[in-house]
Amino acid sequence: MADVDSTPRSGPRLGMALAVFVIALGLRCMHLFELHDADWFGLYIGDGEVYREWALGIAGGDWLGDRVFYQAPLYPYFLGVIYALGGDSPLVVRLVQIIIGAGACVLLALCAARLGDRRAGWAARVLPACYPQAIYFDALFQKSMLDFFCFALVLYAIARALHEERAWWWGAAGGALALFMLTRENAAALAAVVLVWLGWRAWRVGGARRWGAAGAVAGGLTAVLLPVALRNYAVGGEFHLTSSQLGPNLYIGNNPDASGSYMSLRPSRGHADYERIDATELAAAGLGIAAPTPRQVSRYWVGKTFDYVRAQPAHWLALMGRKAHLLVHAVERADTESIYAVRQYGRLLWAMSHVFTFGVLLALAGGAVWVLGTGRGWAVVYALAAVYGLSVIAFFVFDRYRHPLAAPLLLMAGCGLAGAARWWRTASAGRRGGAVAVMAVLLAVTHWPSGTAVAEQRATAELAYANELYRQRGDAAGAIPHVRASLSARPSAAAYSKLGVLLAVEGDATAGEAMLRKALTLNPRFGEALRALGVACVNTGRIDEALTHLHAAVDVYEQDFVALYHLGVAYDRKLDANRAIDHYVRALLAADQPAKVEVCLDTLRRHPFGRLAIPRLRAWAADAVGDDAARLAA
Repeated sequence: MADVDSTPRSGPRLGMALAVFVIALGLRCMHLFELHDADWFGLYIGDGEVYREWALGIAGGDWLGDRVFYQAPLYPYFLGVIYALGGDSPLVVRLVQIIIGAGACVLLALCAARLGDRRAGWAARVLPACYPQAIYFDALFQKSMLDFFCFALVLYAIARALHEERAWWWGAAGGALALFMLTRENAAALAAVVLVWLGWRAWRVGGARRWGAAGAVAGGLTAVLLPVALRNYAVGGEFHLTSSQLGPNLYIGNNPDASGSYMSLRPSRGHADYERIDATELAAAGLGIAAPTPRQVSRYWVGKTFDYVRAQPAHWLALMGRKAHLLVHAVERADTESIYAVRQYGRLLWAMSHVFTFGVLLALAGGAVWVLGTGRGWAVVYALAAVYGLSVIAFFVFDRYRHPLAAPLLLMAGCGLAGAARWWRTASAGRRGGAVAVMAVLLAVTHWPSGTAVAEQRATAELAYANELYRQRGDAAGAIPHVRASLSARPSAAAYSKLGVLLAVEGDATAGEAMLRKALTLNPRFGEALRALGVACVNTGRIDEALTHLHAAVDVYEQDFVALYHLGVAYDRKLDANRAIDHYVRALLAADQPAKVEVCLDTLRRHPFGRLAIPRLRAWAADAVGDDAARLAA
């Protein structure tokens, strides 16, 4: 298909780039100002808390670490630099992030000026600057901001390389792809696309210079990724280009119980703190190995994934279809924080997110394909967008994983809008009808009624705010309104359970217990509610009922420290010392924090039959390895 305009483009002037930056930064500053009074503004939620703890260690001097990366490392190191230079300030982090987010808008504008119509830089400027999901993600303590920036940087480097055909820019494209892989591992698929495309171009056209472009990309990739792989080998004895979580993530999105979005490997264990622990423990049990290596853990879960695909191919294909629909749907599916909760605190995001959805963006980009054609590098932009989308579907879909896809779509949509008027005047009626039909179909598919999906996302986020307000600040009173907001959006066992716990903390034990029972009505095997109700029964002397609920909690998750410890207390109340000691020992073995270990040891030291624990502990110590062995020896 012919290009809109095949004449060479000169780079946009500095004034245009500055205008893009000011508009994008201004909107993001307005968004931050509207949020700054929210009680959760300074909280690090979900993965954000893990990144903060990791980054604080880096800022404190632990730049190397002591084990193979399990999560992509670029964002924690980015935070570590900020903390080292500016201290642990949530506001400073957000300000740096919105500056980088505004910079991504500039990169897309510069890229558009080289690939599209002369006015494309201005059209592409408006879309990224005003895209509400980008504004929202730029202010979160999540790596999505860097994902979007890295994809924009990849597109810009490729546009410059195509325009100037210099090896430097192809090397920069390789380096940008590597950085993208260090924040979003599935971006490795994009590196393959670029290398294959450059190899095909060199084979078709010929010339050492063409082959040199592929070599420069490979060199850029190697320069960034090799130090990471060597670091992983130095600390863990295994080469991993980025991280070692491919297997668990692949299985989470491809198993008989998969929903298409994120699900924890163990029930009620969705917090990022548990991801590596649960993946390793379950793999160890499945492999019959006490301490599997990161590669063994990953391969175990990859094997389970392919076992499922071979055993249930029709079910897997249906699951892939569901994930494809989740990928393109306008609803932003969240795992913790959600734009549908955040927009309740700011008029700017509220207004923009109701109009400019991902579905609208996808429809504009689909229509732009008719306008832009496949020349001047657009074919590789389309390929990068399509392959990134497929790489998300291969795992699981939620808003943070999908967000980088907006970078090429915004580039396409902006350039398409810039050239649409002239194209419309010269295109045939059939081509105009085709473009309109594509956009209409995409709008229909992406905005197909989703029932309670938006309410579900808001409920998830409000519950996350409640969890972290209580866990990080001990603010039960402040957390309760968020739980009630979650329940008003969508009742769930998790919300009723959390409300029950918080009400009990605030002194209303009767109302708290009623909420816990409501949670178990919705989900009789909800571990948190079973545990909390069991503890409440122990505290009020209803020992038989307590034993029922606590054993049920351990059936859900056998390493539940609180349930195991209170089972010991309950059996002590029944004067069954042997079972009490057994459960105190099991609680000790399940303890994942020094304070919990000390509680168990202190209980056993003071217990009149504490000596019964010694043979149990010795038997366990004989099989223990690593940190566990050192702890028992002490």
